[in-house]
Amino acid sequence: MEPWSTSLRSALEHRSGQILLALAFLVPAVTTAGQYWATGFWSQWTKVALLFWPGQTRNWGVQLPVWVSMGAMLASYVVGIAWLIRRRTFGAAVLAALGAIVAANLAGAGVNRLVGWHELQTVSSMDLAGKANRAIFSLWHNPAWEELVFRGVPLALLLAAERTKGRTPRWALWSYYVVPSAIFAWYHVPGHGPSRLVDTFILSLVFAWMARRYTFFAPLVMHYVFDAVMTLSLGKMPNIPATEVAWIAAHSPALNSTWTITLLLWVVSMPILVIRRRMRAKEQVAAAT
Repeated sequence: MEPWSTSLRSALEHRSGQILLALAFLVPAVTTAGQYWATGFWSQWTKVALLFWPGQTRNWGVQLPVWVSMGAMLASYVVGIAWLIRRRTFGAAVLAALGAIVAANLAGAGVNRLVGWHELQTVSSMDLAGKANRAIFSLWHNPAWEELVFRGVPLALLLAAERTKGRTPRWALWSYYVVPSAIFAWYHVPGHGPSRLVDTFILSLVFAWMARRYTFFAPLVMHYVFDAVMTLSLGKMPNIPATEVAWIAAHSPALNSTWTITLLLWVVSMPILVIRRRMRAKEQVAAAT
């Protein structure tokens, strides 16, 4: 009889399960596109920050049409999902990221409780009046920027070291995981306080591992969705005027239902696919004997 890990891997690679995940993951992208179309934000220009640090007033960026900058981010998101499905690693990447989120939050909450650290600022506490579209933009821009800087560049350097040495130097591997993750954790301190040090460090380590195992698209897609899923709640947030997110509020039931139902169907399908796989394997063994 095959190991349970093999059965689970087969279930995660199943095409129908990956399609369900893709449908769920496309909901935040559809929400953003619909909001920008309804408000005319697609035709506007916005500053895209390219070099900055939280808490600093100075930053360097460029003015670009929203359809160019947001279009590029949405395209990378959709292409990333398609790439992971093609490689049959989408389900495994999602499961790894969900496990990392749970573990990081539990560890972070435990440490924060011991030392008395508290979150300094949450999205619900910010005054977003007149800033809804920019806030949505940041939910896509921040993951893209952070993944390129803290996972993409270190991964490129590690691959370069591997090609130069013909192997994976231990110092390079440790540097790839620890250094960017430590900087990534510190990067969140100005906006959130030290309460985010532990969970962001752990999550960064897992994202770095995912980038090596499943390609850079894995952490990029997962970081996108972890942030952008917040768009589904904007129509109910008291710190955003309803008139600014009228399209989201009007379509919220359909969007949230699609997101929830497709994810639930994926979760329910996993044990079914595992059991079916094991039953077929058992039948094959019986037929062979």
